[in-house]
Amino acid sequence: MFSAYRLAKFNLDVRQKNYFIGLSTPACTLFVLGLALAVHDNQLGIGDLIQRMPWLLYLVTGLFSFLLVSEIPMFPLKFRSFRWEGNKLPYIFLVFGLTSLIVLKGIGLSVLIVFYILLSIFFKNRIIASAKP
Repeated sequence: MFSAYRLAKFNLDVRQKNYFIGLSTPACTLFVLGLALAVHDNQLGIGDLIQRMPWLLYLVTGLFSFLLVSEIPMFPLKFRSFRWEGNKLPYIFLVFGLTSLIVLKGIGLSVLIVFYILLSIFFKNRIIASAKP
């Protein structure tokens, strides 16, 4: 429901030319997929944890529902060129992403999206400033 609300809220938003506002639906989907894989394989004991404390799923669902419709600027994963300058966040994200997928496998998807959210929050002002002409 929040993905549909996100579409209605941000579909015609002109502020999203150079960055996303709120967590994109595909990013949220990748987080859920990684979590499902981790539960299925009981990776890092996450399957057991969810069985003991199922309310954690409600907490995660609420948090990601909020992030979908929040006003937090999220950096785009577009490379303007192959140069480091102007592409620092996508390069950092790419290296961290490949590493987390190789080392952590399924749960690496969820870790990668959490890293994406944290990078976006930490570099919020830089993301907005880079979008200005």
